[in-house]
Amino acid sequence: MTFPADLLTSLTSVDPSNPRLIWYGPQSERIELSGRVLDNWVAKSANFLVDFLDVECGDALTLDLPEHWRTIVLCLAGWSVGATVRLGAEAADDEAGSSSGAVITTDPRRFAGRGDPTAGVALAGLAMRYDGDLPAGVLDYNAEARACGDVFTAFDEPDEAQTAVTDGQSSASYADLAAVTGRSGRTLRQAGRPGTSRVTDVLATLAAGGSITLVDQTRAAEIPQIARAEGIPGPS
Repeated sequence: MTFPADLLTSLTSVDPSNPRLIWYGPQSERIELSGRVLDNWVAKSANFLVDFLDVECGDALTLDLPEHWRTIVLCLAGWSVGATVRLGAEAADDEAGSSSGAVITTDPRRFAGRGDPTAGVALAGLAMRYDGDLPAGVLDYNAEARACGDVFTAFDEPDEAQTAVTDGQSSASYADLAAVTGRSGRTLRQAGRPGTSRVTDVLATLAAGGSITLVDQTRAAEIPQIARAEGIPGPS
């Protein structure tokens, strides 16, 4: 697999209307992204990274976010640009003496004073704007990304040896991601703290043509019911 180009192409060329990413969030949220819609969100987000946060191939992108459908979208967008995705503020802090690069976070105050290009993101439902006041200079991902282009064209390709994702404890290169294998079909799991292995597992499912259902921790008691409704054997 040429990553991530082949994966993104498959989202729109193989059963593009089928669900690929489903999110069960707080307050009875259920958000379903088909292959076509997922690809569209990735393209808009990648264009946002380049046009608004000046992310280039080889740059760092910190995602200070919980495991969420937007986190999956932003990982794919970061890889489309050729960035090194750092999962969590701790992963950025572990890079001693280095910049966090561009940052997308639910709490921009955590990165105040660092001087990194920063965007705030609201996770509730399909929120159209950040839910609160943003510090000066911090962009609103929800508002700006929606207006970005529906097609993204990468300027450069990352080296296979470049780190594609790290959580501060473990990492995977672009070559590692290109080699992932998974099982097709529908899988479900409870959302938790995003990490390299968890993101790679989602990628493997998508690469195999499957779909992933993420259930917010606040709805853990509903997992058996959700699994039945979605026709999924059980959480992974």
